[in-house]
Amino acid sequence: DSADCRNYVLSLGAMPQLIKAISIPVAKVTSLRTAVGALSKLCGLKPSPQLDAVAPALPTLAVLLDHDDTEVKTNACWAIAHISNGSHDRIQRVVEANVIGKVISLLSVPSDALRMAALRTVGNVATGNNDEQLQVIIDNGALAALHALLHNHPTCAVQKEVCWCLSNIAAGSVTQIQSVINANLFPAVMNLLDAPEHEVRKEAAWCIANTTSGGTNEQLRYLAEIGILDPLCRILALYDYRAVAVALEALENFLILGEGDRRDRGLPHNPYAAMLTANGGDEIIGALR
Repeated sequence: DSADCRNYVLSLGAMPQLIKAISIPVAKVTSLRTAVGALSKLCGLKPSPQLDAVAPALPTLAVLLDHDDTEVKTNACWAIAHISNGSHDRIQRVVEANVIGKVISLLSVPSDALRMAALRTVGNVATGNNDEQLQVIIDNGALAALHALLHNHPTCAVQKEVCWCLSNIAAGSVTQIQSVINANLFPAVMNLLDAPEHEVRKEAAWCIANTTSGGTNEQLRYLAEIGILDPLCRILALYDYRAVAVALEALENFLILGEGDRRDRGLPHNPYAAMLTANGGDEIIGALR
């Protein structure tokens, strides 16, 4: 597998021929599996192939998501994930192919491989740089599906991918952050701040940091009320510079909010500074200096 070989095969016109072959009914599902697997490989590898070379496969891939064979659906979904990986234009082509609803429905299937392909696709679309692309995910029920994933399939890989997806949604608009709150996802994310795997904790911390950066004061107060500062302070004790930096960013936003509350409400002290002290956060920050 190499990007150069992939590009050479694409330059020979393999994609339209594969699409044509897949569209012809075959007696053996093994033949279809082979063809869809090849199509998925042509869409993958880095650097990504030119969008115009692979986007014509999207209508065919949309049909394949309804196929009875799990392997066929898995390879089709990975192909969509590959196409959606990257720029705004790539994500938009996937959104316009009207596959998002089908992909989100696959987050609840029994197959681990198919679920992960669907989850990666949702995560890729969530990285889009406009709120409209994010809203397509939300409108198609992604938040409820992600909530179910965290509770029904609590593996490290799933937790990391879900938190990554949620961190991107939390980087959206205030309304979209509120959708995450309404879906009751933050208590689960808060628990993952104490996950044994550092990568999961870091992605969970990013989710909180993005929320504190773009959320309203009331949304930050909600996070504080459910107890987010305690596990955020524990992140500071990790030997992971990036995770610590992300947690510090979130804590700084709470302290800024608290200082405004102290001033505007005539409070004797910053309430979030007091929470930080109670959780030993000030001592850890002092040690980090």
